[in-house]
Amino acid sequence: MDGEGVSRSTSGLAGQVFWVLITVVAASPDVRILEPEFNPVPSKMIYTRGDTARLFCSVSNLGERTVVWRKLPSPNPLTIGLDTWVEDERIHVEYVHKAEQWNLIIDQVNAADQGDYECQVSITQRKLRQNIRLEVMDFPVKRHPEILISGVQFVASGSDLHLYCNASLLSDRHQILQWVKDGNLLERDPRRRVSIQSQRSRTSSAQSSLLVVREVTVDDGGEYVCRSSDHTHVTSAHVTVLTAGSNNVKRAGSMMLESRAVGCLPKDITTVVVLLTMFICHVLFT
Repeated sequence: MDGEGVSRSTSGLAGQVFWVLITVVAASPDVRILEPEFNPVPSKMIYTRGDTARLFCSVSNLGERTVVWRKLPSPNPLTIGLDTWVEDERIHVEYVHKAEQWNLIIDQVNAADQGDYECQVSITQRKLRQNIRLEVMDFPVKRHPEILISGVQFVASGSDLHLYCNASLLSDRHQILQWVKDGNLLERDPRRRVSIQSQRSRTSSAQSSLLVVREVTVDDGGEYVCRSSDHTHVTSAHVTVLTAGSNNVKRAGSMMLESRAVGCLPKDITTVVVLLTMFICHVLFT
């Protein structure tokens, strides 16, 4: 067989293999369609006036669909995709590819920004909606250079959160450091999920405290406050818990002309491989 004949044979084989793949995938009842789905994010964010507020929205299997942000109850969009649709230079969208996030950013947040926000994705004949509550503290927490929090700002769900608080120049050696979350005083958890280890300097009024929250969930995100027991030394840090998207796999009732992610189950792949092997052997030996 000359070169041209081999080329034609290879081209014909590739075309037949392609159509076999299309036939098997289309005929298989176990082919799944991955619909867009919101990944878990904090449902309430608390910021102090003047901060940069970040409202999280994470969507798996978005395809060519568009994420729209709006402030309820107004029907008008704040942003569509990466475009801002309001005349407010403080507002824009932050796109984080790896986390599949389309976060709404509000710079220099103030009391007027407080309220309920909606992240929306339009799909066939319906809309996916997720609400996030933004609360703005009118008076920022007074921070002292003598007390500081260090640790990670973003932590993955299921991992451990470590926050360190270091304070110096406490007015009274009998003062202790306390941890507060969402207005509630944190104490050692009987289940040992929350632990607090404090140390005091023998030669000065300095103290340190280590807060550990094990196997964090989205609910563990928020504003953490470290303060002296007389409230003269106060500081805070915001922690966000990020979760990996879990694909909500649904059976397809019909094939729509939309951008969708399509996946095959292991037995689908096995069927395709077996049929392809049989077809190639038939072509090569006949």
